[in-house]
Amino acid sequence: MENKKVTYIDKYDRKEYTVNMPNQTRSAFLEERNKNYMNTVALTMEGREDITYEEFHERKDEYARALYKAGIRPEDTIGLQIATNTPESIYLLYALDKIGCKTVGLSPLNTEYKMAQDINFTKPTRIITTDVCYGLVKKPIEALNISPILYPISENAKTPYMDNLKDDEDLAKIVAKGKDYQKDVSFYDPNKVTDVLFTGGSTGTHKGVDLIGNGLNAVTLAVDTVLFAEPGMTHLQNIPIGHMSFGRFVIHYGLAANLKNALVSDFSVNKFLEYIVKTKAHVATGGPPHWNTLARDMSNYPRGCISNLIQATSGGEAFRAEEKEVAMEALRYGGSNAIIGDCIGMTEVWGPAIINLGGKNTKESLGFSIPFVNTKIVDENYQEADKGHLLLNCPGMMVGYTDNEKENEKIFWYDEDGVKWYKTGDNVEKMGINNEEFKYLGRTKRNFVCGVGNVYPEQIEELLIKFPNVREAVVTKIPDKKYQYLPIYHISVYDMNFDVEAFEQEVNNLIFTRLGEHFLPGYITYTDELLPRTERTKLDPVLIEKQDLEKLKNGYVLERKRTNYYM
Repeated sequence: MENKKVTYIDKYDRKEYTVNMPNQTRSAFLEERNKNYMNTVALTMEGREDITYEEFHERKDEYARALYKAGIRPEDTIGLQIATNTPESIYLLYALDKIGCKTVGLSPLNTEYKMAQDINFTKPTRIITTDVCYGLVKKPIEALNISPILYPISENAKTPYMDNLKDDEDLAKIVAKGKDYQKDVSFYDPNKVTDVLFTGGSTGTHKGVDLIGNGLNAVTLAVDTVLFAEPGMTHLQNIPIGHMSFGRFVIHYGLAANLKNALVSDFSVNKFLEYIVKTKAHVATGGPPHWNTLARDMSNYPRGCISNLIQATSGGEAFRAEEKEVAMEALRYGGSNAIIGDCIGMTEVWGPAIINLGGKNTKESLGFSIPFVNTKIVDENYQEADKGHLLLNCPGMMVGYTDNEKENEKIFWYDEDGVKWYKTGDNVEKMGINNEEFKYLGRTKRNFVCGVGNVYPEQIEELLIKFPNVREAVVTKIPDKKYQYLPIYHISVYDMNFDVEAFEQEVNNLIFTRLGEHFLPGYITYTDELLPRTERTKLDPVLIEKQDLEKLKNGYVLERKRTNYYM
């Protein structure tokens, strides 16, 4: 099908541009974008040969033909479990996309129990995994009589799982056997679900997200019109691509922009600065936890060590202004003039939806929505407002949650013209340039009633992290007979040796003065460790709240902090 021309207004320079809106597989989209850069390095990895764009497409196509010859068809569902971003993993991702089958992203961070749940839920035809992860999927795929396909992360580090494999279970042998297979194996259905990725969504409930691959093309094209990296620049690829929409977007953007994508073997946040230095990256993407390590680790490196870095982007959870300022100071020490930009996005729309370019937007703004993303702010009655719930409509929007009509009914809203909108679960208000920017107010779903007032946990957390000894804080709720719910403050401190009584008096005074009495703590817990996070590194209030309730159920007694003086 032909790509149609779409006109949009750039919200930064206010000029009108016309682009070809993609209507193709991701593989074909890249072929079109890369055709003038075939001799440019596409993939590089320490200890491995560099791969040009020409070689990338040749090998991706080889994998597609070989997998098709081995029996994989467009109607199949393939479980894909990627332990680390190797060239082989990327060939696989785009080969399966070219064939047109549905790919289920299985997280290597899952427990065996959770892995079994995801596999039983999606029932893949085959599962392709690395040998180091095979132990996680072995029992559930044997129970469902699913035949695996394995490949090693490194030729020098094969596990015993690679021994005695059948020929149709060894990826290297499958690819070798398909070398001379020349059948056209490119299939494209613009309405077909191509990917299932798992998320907690706005409710925190683990569920699959049905996505269409061409939606990622549209998101990538939109972001490419906003960002400014040039072909040939080095792009640090340190976000997992197998099970995260953010990772899928980051690698697709890097390839579509004709960048040199530096793959790394360790996704650890603690390796972030080391990899920026080692790869001499011009472009780096991470979440706030990544960028926060710069201040801690930069002193281990000489001044000017990251002077190549020109584009720095943060995604995932919101980046607090105080933390960003410290990270920016570390960038300057490292010799980089980059200004960290933020993006707000979610798995349900293939990643980014709103981007702050850093220094080009109003202070405290989330930024502008990217091209082709329509936004609407509505009140509780779904009337348009300047402040309220953020809704999105865009080409990357999911089809829905996998086999979950109950959740789909909650998450979608249709306007009077029949247009389908996704409820993000975020509260925002209009602000800034032409009133087209957004200020983030917090999550819709986390608020709760205490006494006679609504409590918004993010407002408390924003005040708590201003205390010097507080590393991070999460506020959840505990059921209470008198007040309905009470706030429980979970506080991670840098040093447990502090005056607790004096600290709590300061906290109570600040919260009472700024927010009101119903925001005061019912309970406070302290730790000097990081608070629980999701597998995507976001702080996880849903998990923390579940842990609290489980403790109470088992007889744990919390020390009450609220007194009649406050309520």
